Formats: sequence, structure tokens, C-alpha cells
Amino acid sequence: MTRCQPWFEGFYKTRKEQVAVKIAKKSVDDIFAEAIIGAKLKGHPNVIELYGVVFNKFFQLIYQYMDQGDLRSLLKRKDTQLTTRLCLDFMKQIASGLDFIHSIPVVHGDIATRNVQNDFWSKKDF
Repeated sequence: MTRCQPWFEGFYKTRKEQVAVKIAKKSVDDIFAEAIIGAKLKGHPNVIELYGVVFNKFFQLIYQYMDQGDLRSLLKRKDTQLTTRLCLDFMKQIASGLDFIHSIPVVHGDIATRNVQNDFWSKKDF
């Protein structure tokens, strides 16, 4: 998927859950291409789900919210002490998600720690 900033938190009233909102200041063709790809990437526990697209001054892509942020932020935290087991678990989940994406077939194109989101990290994991 194409990288675009900024991201915001929001609340999806119909689903009664917090969501990630990506403000897309790109061409309509790019937005629809991302939405079509996102619609194909449903049903895997290691791939963030795209809920939909909204237009309100700008196109907004509504994604599943991951409350613990990205892997990059985790690695920068001073209190982070990753165990070998936890690193292997991260790699396994990343590989599983990429395997699913590639099976669609889709090429991610921007694999980086800032694009690895998570919702289960906590102090007890380190």
C-alpha cells in the first residue's frame, strides 16, 4: 500500500470501536487502488483490515486500530528489552502476514518497522 501521512485516531460508530484514519491527499486513482487492494486483504490476523473509505474534504481510509503503535516506536523505547523468543514471534507474524499478502498476489512495496503495527505489546512482554 502507498504511504501517506498523517494518521489519526477516530471512532467508528457503527462498529463501536476505535479506528485508524489515514488522510489521503493523493489522486482518486491512487485512493481507489489502495481501497481495492485493502478489500482483498481481509481475514488474516497479521494484516490490518481496511474498513472503508470516506470522503469529507479529503479521502479518508478507515483501518483497524492497533493501540500499541508500530515496531519502530517500540524499538526506540528506552525500556524495551526484547527477548529472543519475542523477536522470533515478531518475525513469524510479519512473515505470516507477508505470505498472505503475496498469496493475493500483492507486493507490499514498503516493508519497514514503521509499517508493522501491533495491539498486544505490553510491559510484561519484555
